Amino acid sequence: MVVTDTSRLPFTDEEQNEGNYIFVAYETMLADIAMHAYLEYGSYDGALYGTKLDTIRQIHAEGLIAVIDVEPQVSDTCCCRHQLCHVLLLVAK
Repeated sequence: MVVTDTSRLPFTDEEQNEGNYIFVAYETMLADIAMHAYLEYGSYDGALYGTKLDTIRQIHAEGLIAVIDVEPQVSDTCCCRHQLCHVLLLVAK
């Protein structure tokens, strides 16, 4: 499972330890975004969310396949530019 970064605060102490998100300071995420450290990122309700390139590379180094869900408008530019993934487009009928 790919664990994404977020600048939001954990809702509970338990959430911080669950491993569903990597909690990062807002300013740190902004700096990493400026350094092109994220495969994709976005904001919701005042917080940043994103998938770091290093996270994907680490998964690949372990011999695993990273499965991520990105918005359609992002898939062409983020994945192809870094040659880190294959794009699978699912369309509802």
